[in-house]
Amino acid sequence: MEDSKSPQQTAWVCVQDPMKNNMDYVLPLYGRAQLDKVKAIRSITGDYIGNIGQQSVFHQQDLFNSKKADKLDLLEIVQGQLKKRTVVKLPLPQCESLTIDADQNLQAFSRENGGLLQRQLQPDGQLLRQRVIELECDLFLVLSASFEQGTELIAVTDLQLEYVTVQPGGQINRKLLITLGTEIYSIWSAEKLEGSCYLFRFTHESGNGWAVLQGGELTSLFITTGDGVYTDRISKEVIDLGDQPVVLSDLTASVAGHYTVQLYEQAPRLETVRTIYLLTKRL
Repeated sequence: MEDSKSPQQTAWVCVQDPMKNNMDYVLPLYGRAQLDKVKAIRSITGDYIGNIGQQSVFHQQDLFNSKKADKLDLLEIVQGQLKKRTVVKLPLPQCESLTIDADQNLQAFSRENGGLLQRQLQPDGQLLRQRVIELECDLFLVLSASFEQGTELIAVTDLQLEYVTVQPGGQINRKLLITLGTEIYSIWSAEKLEGSCYLFRFTHESGNGWAVLQGGELTSLFITTGDGVYTDRISKEVIDLGDQPVVLSDLTASVAGHYTVQLYEQAPRLETVRTIYLLTKRL
């Protein structure tokens, strides 16, 4: 296959279509001669948690062995090129939540003696400080974490969502947000939007849902109330996508003052999915 560009300036990228069996798309990649040869590295299976300086940070954890230390893959990227890969082992206990704070250090949260152990770690795994937060809960979600500015959490306890703040001195304030009446099985990482606004999603015994928290108050909480139907427990707005069960796959910030919800029809196999919904909502 030829292109009007010079062969020395053009390469081709093969992308497999995940929705269809054995079907690839071949796309042109211009300016390939201006790029250095890519250095091969071992596959990275960890979760991306953010950047520290020029390093992209990936977190790996063995969920089946609590005595095995968590690992970080630190990939240093300079001018678009991988310069260095560093593997760091974090001290036990394993991290149930791991984020990067404003000081470019790690904030690690683990269960300990009925409470939460909060640790600040350097990127090389060295412990800077720690404290135990006397908070019993079934699940928790870290919104922001700082020893100097305070820590914000969403706690799930007995079918209830609570907004929890931990002051620098350790004082804990808990505020009931809503009683759901359904068991929450998991709660996903939050995305910070503008100001003090956070967006997060969850799964419960009958489906899934998402919520918007602004200034410590729930402004939206959409939850499945039927196949393809979501109802906002705050405003009573109903989103009806038909009678087909759907899966909530992603939440992302959109244009200013908006966010986008991505859903797809539930199917036996991913390659048989034929309908994807993109809903843009105003905050």
